[in-house]
Amino acid sequence: MKTMKTTPFAPFAVAVVVALGLGLGCASGGPTQADGPKPNLDDNTASGKNPASGSKDLDDAMAALEAKDCKSATEKAQKVLSTAPQTADAHFVLAVCFEADKKNDDAVKEYRAALAIDAGASGASINLCALLVDLKRWDEAVEVAKAGLAKQKGAVELHINLAYALKGKGDHATAVKAFANAVALKPDDAGLRLDHGLELLATGDKDGAAKELKNAIAKANGDAVILAEAGVGLAQCDDAPGCVAALDKAVAVSSTAELLTERAICKHKAKDLAGARKDLDDALAKDAGSLKAHAAAAKYAEEAKDKKACKLHYAEVAKLAQGELAEQAKKGVERCSK
Repeated sequence: MKTMKTTPFAPFAVAVVVALGLGLGCASGGPTQADGPKPNLDDNTASGKNPASGSKDLDDAMAALEAKDCKSATEKAQKVLSTAPQTADAHFVLAVCFEADKKNDDAVKEYRAALAIDAGASGASINLCALLVDLKRWDEAVEVAKAGLAKQKGAVELHINLAYALKGKGDHATAVKAFANAVALKPDDAGLRLDHGLELLATGDKDGAAKELKNAIAKANGDAVILAEAGVGLAQCDDAPGCVAALDKAVAVSSTAELLTERAICKHKAKDLAGARKDLDDALAKDAGSLKAHAAAAKYAEEAKDKKACKLHYAEVAKLAQGELAEQAKKGVERCSK
């Protein structure tokens, strides 16, 4: 889940977005400055939204936040609010610092305080929605995102966060629409197209999902994770050859045991038993303790009537697994020993 948040000054500066949980710094994968919310050029001092605007304490609070010095930022913001409690920026500074310190309830309170003063504060809307999604407070997140979009329809971060909030609450049909809106604003984002495709799949629209997953693959630019997840999604859309092709690209980038195992499963679905078994041999050469690889290798060896390999892999599964899977593996050893 890739909810989006802004850097500290989104309400009054072009936002650079980062993934939730990565702190106050910048990271790839979100909208660029050109894609983010546009500057708020309103005179907030005159409107009363930031009566302390231009004060040294508020400027110092923002500078400290930008420097990731939350101790100083908090002290300065609290000083501002002691004399000008209706300063949206100061509440926002406190919210970001509280969130960074994992004081989530306090962060929610301060983001809401900023929005109560300035309903158009896009940074507060974006960050609050992302935090509520992270806290699995889906309905609240949806409400915040919709309120923010009523003020700023083109904020791609809010469309993204709304999509994840709707997905989290199980409203997949509406989430698909939110993802589509986000994709329309950010069409070259492979990860966003991947998530859109997987959500289409969750609604049962295999044709739509396959189309969007292929779009994600086309725009993946060598991202092995996106290629692999899109490939597995294509297999669930009954396109096993498409899955193999996507995993071929992923393995070419990173030939890990996990990716080889996923490609083996795709190859098996594509009726390439020999190719699947070869991939699993290669995967286990890289990670001899992979339960998933041993389980698939046991099943495929039994299918190929290779009793020696069948017995070997089921025995490994019995050692590595617990509960029902371990018991099934022991029965597999017995079958392959006959």
